[in-house]
Amino acid sequence: MCIYTICLKRLLLFALLDADLMPLMTIKCNQSNLDNVKVCFGNMFIKFPQESTRSMILKDHEQLDKEITDLRKRLKTKINRLNDLQGKPELRGYNLSPLSSDEIKAINNLLKK
Repeated sequence: MCIYTICLKRLLLFALLDADLMPLMTIKCNQSNLDNVKVCFGNMFIKFPQESTRSMILKDHEQLDKEITDLRKRLKTKINRLNDLQGKPELRGYNLSPLSSDEIKAINNLLKK
């Protein structure tokens, strides 16, 4: 798979992730106790219970997070291989991993003090 295909898949996953979170935010903001919410599947709207809809969205979100993480890992190895084939030196600092949300909170707490 070429690097452009991986980048395109990555962009599409991020777009899906944003589109996936919007209904969840709508459900959270809607404080009324609706038993059913309408969910769009393709070009159809189907009524589902609010809790099952929330759990479906969260499962999709977790799956997309896993796929994005997997694509990031594979992209790093493919870029390193490409640089080796081109005779370029290995990128420094490229194998860093992002901070987790707990680590970011801890840093923010330290900076506030």
